[in-house]
Amino acid sequence: MKRTKAIVALGSNTRQEENIGKAKLMVASLLEDCRFTQELWTQPIGIDSDRFLNALATGYTTLAQEELQVRLKQIERKLGNTKEQRQEGVVCIDIDLLQYGTAMLKKEDWKRPYIQELVHSA
Repeated sequence: MKRTKAIVALGSNTRQEENIGKAKLMVASLLEDCRFTQELWTQPIGIDSDRFLNALATGYTTLAQEELQVRLKQIERKLGNTKEQRQEGVVCIDIDLLQYGTAMLKKEDWKRPYIQELVHSA
């Protein structure tokens, strides 16, 4: 099977260290040769909430892009992320696929200074 490089963003504004730690373990089970950047505290963008703790994961997958995205969203749900909580500004965990192979996804996220800082520290 072909291995494809993936970059995944993780963020949490609730029990940040605990949720990022759990998410890292679960994401690492999906990506071969998985490495994580430093963790970075940031102010929320577009919501009124506590600070976010963010990190990026890089690794390789044999999963199709759609299957990887489904599994990342399953991790969000397992860690307690719900649409209702999001509407209240509570983000237990946010996991987004930013890059799959050469495809850059979530183009607006790439413009965020903290994403740029984490990418350059990877």
